[in-house]
Amino acid sequence: MTTGAERQGPVVLADAEAIAAALHRAAAEAARQAGALALLDAELGARATENVFRDGGALQGADLIRQEVAGLAGFLSALAQRLAADGICDPVAAAEGLDVRAQAARLSGLIAAPEPAAVAPDLWLD
Repeated sequence: MTTGAERQGPVVLADAEAIAAALHRAAAEAARQAGALALLDAELGARATENVFRDGGALQGADLIRQEVAGLAGFLSALAQRLAADGICDPVAAAEGLDVRAQAARLSGLIAAPEPAAVAPDLWLD
């Protein structure tokens, strides 16, 4: 008898409760990142009033990233809350209420997500 997840080689089989717990952890991590970005966004906004930025594009870009990370946290949390015992969930319903419409469409699966960009390796994991 197993609870949560059962290891079979490199594949992990998990029940709905374990998946929901993982989604909650991911949502908490995204929320933590959104909080840090909110502090950065506020600092950048304060600098913008001092005319440090010649172009508002960098400031708007930082704000969009903050909104998207906060949206991802909300989406993951909603998925975890809506996950049924049989493992069925509704990503469209979980994406309802997200502030960034393009993100809601991507996360719900209504439009194809772009290919992930090459990401530099995390220095702390190497």
